[in-house]
Amino acid sequence: MDPNANAPAPSSASPSSAASPPSVEYENIKTEVRGKVAIITLHRPKALNALCSPLIEELNGAAHAFDADKSIGAIVITGSDKAFAAGADIKEMAG
Repeated sequence: MDPNANAPAPSSASPSSAASPPSVEYENIKTEVRGKVAIITLHRPKALNALCSPLIEELNGAAHAFDADKSIGAIVITGSDKAFAAGADIKEMAG
């Protein structure tokens, strides 16, 4: 009996197409992997990427997942469009 008969087939995904955390969809951030670098992009362009509770939760979850991934050597956090982040979401704070 072949000991490798039930072994999973090698993945054909390139490092740049691999996504960590896998199959997670976000509303306020985008994630991608380029080689050993994970990129998290704040993505609330209409609010200049203002930090609201859901964005912070998504950012925290993605950062922890990338940190736990031994194939990731660095995590870059960036902002979309005009701003990195405008700061706290004042509308949420007033609400």
